[in-house]
Amino acid sequence: MLIMKTKVLKSALSLMASALLAFGIISCNSDDPIINKKETTNKMLVPARVEISIYEGHLHGVKKFHQNTHAKELKYLGTNYKLVYELKGDKWMASPENKKVTILADPTKGGATAFDIHYFDKDNNEITGQYITGGENQHYQHFFIARDIQSGYGDIEKKEVSNGPDFFDYEYCDTDPWNETNHSGRAQFVDASLAVGMKGYFHFLAPYKRFNLEVKLMRAENNKLTDGKPSPFYAPTEQQIAKAEWLPSILIPVDLYLSTADLELEAEDYDNEAILTKEESEFSEHDRHVIRTLMDAFGETDFHKGVAEFFWNIVGNSGHDMDNFWF
Repeated sequence: MLIMKTKVLKSALSLMASALLAFGIISCNSDDPIINKKETTNKMLVPARVEISIYEGHLHGVKKFHQNTHAKELKYLGTNYKLVYELKGDKWMASPENKKVTILADPTKGGATAFDIHYFDKDNNEITGQYITGGENQHYQHFFIARDIQSGYGDIEKKEVSNGPDFFDYEYCDTDPWNETNHSGRAQFVDASLAVGMKGYFHFLAPYKRFNLEVKLMRAENNKLTDGKPSPFYAPTEQQIAKAEWLPSILIPVDLYLSTADLELEAEDYDNEAILTKEESEFSEHDRHVIRTLMDAFGETDFHKGVAEFFWNIVGNSGHDMDNFWF
């Protein structure tokens, strides 16, 4: 009985050893499809830091964005932003110096808001071009999605809006070469099929709304096009969401505090310095509401300083500076 048990035990151990050996061979085989999938699809270039510059401006034609010039006396209107985020693990951490992006909406699309995105590695070397050159612009695409849309201070009608072209639109303005401008004559705007969204501008169509703008960078394995076209800026496809590689999302708080139409007060004397000392009760209900909306957006408590923004926006020496930011 002891001999039989020993033979059975040896046989069992032999089978286990064979199984373990086979498992080891399979696990180390370079032809294994799971391992190959990880090796061939993990091509997303992971940065350490991103800088996003935001400019208020106007257009000299499609894609031809030009930053506005504002009177030096202005404290709030025409504010531009530079946001910095560092990638810590699987999350972008905002710099403590970042500010809430407080900008105008423009339902007429007469104005525009530009986003200029730059990526850097851990040694602070810019790597933006690596997402674009060598055919990589066939794979990469930024998406911009409006999340958590809520009514702001000035929202009286409180119409519901949602992510999509009724709320905002975006124009991809990438150039070739990527680090030159079309305005300088040294670069051309690329075809939509090759646009990544390192450069582009928004039209925000619904004023008095606060929301989080989610910035998502995708790398598709084969090609980012679907049926020969890129996905809309606000809506990657279900397949892209499931199959493509993605950097962690960046969430940017945005306050569309006023409409560009609000910049002209009803007061007939708002281009006269006398308006700077008028009592709040002397303004129309409309003007009080507009001024208070601006004050709420920027945390201003002095009504006359709020009035001064509208005054200097009209009479201040702003001009049209051709040296400002262009695409």
